Amino acid sequence: MKVSVVMTTYSGDKYIVKQLDSIRDQTYKPDEVIIADDKSLDGTFEVVSSYIKNNHLEKWTVYQNQQNLGFIMNFFQAMKKATGDFVFLSDQDDIWEPSKIEEMLKIIGNRDEILILMSKENRIDENDEYIQFTNKETRAVRRISLAEEVR
Repeated sequence: MKVSVVMTTYSGDKYIVKQLDSIRDQTYKPDEVIIADDKSLDGTFEVVSSYIKNNHLEKWTVYQNQQNLGFIMNFFQAMKKATGDFVFLSDQDDIWEPSKIEEMLKIIGNRDEILILMSKENRIDENDEYIQFTNKETRAVRRISLAEEVR
């Protein structure tokens, strides 16, 4: 079973190293990590490139788009490069729990009926302190069709 992690970036150099650390330090190591930079205006691409080189992460790749594709298209293009049986999507400002991949793979097991598995979200502030959700907050999920977005 091959595991891919796909992350997209855009001008996120302020927080990205914490997420790179959290992926690197997973108890179940991914077989590949693909990072697609969407023509960042800050040093994000350089930070990620240096991180990969300095940590000798041979299974990790980063590339920068020739032009800004936007959030959705950047993810779609990056996902096309993934070769894993299971693909984990990552935002640049996430911080994963150390056993996220391992625990999610245990849940999936050999159950073909699971097509998408999402994990619980905890919000943190710039000091990594948890932020409580309020009752007034609502969460919306927009259905996205790959065929429609790629056109």
